Amino acid sequence: MPYDAASRSTFIIRDGPYNDDSVTVLVYQSRSLGRILQALNFQDCQGAILPAGTFFLDPHKPYDSGWTLGVGSCPN
Repeated sequence: MPYDAASRSTFIIRDGPYNDDSVTVLVYQSRSLGRILQALNFQDCQGAILPAGTFFLDPHKPYDSGWTLGVGSCPN
């Protein structure tokens, strides 16, 4: 997690082997992350460009590795 991460929003996705698990995904913004990665990396699930430094934390992935941290706001 970047040291300067600031919480921005949340959204809910469907997860699990049968899309039967609601998961709240946390969205953050980090100026330091925005400076080291290209602006095109920060996109939502429709491909729209987000503010530089936007990333998500999916803290509940019981069928995978336990959690996911990624650039942009599209965990799928």
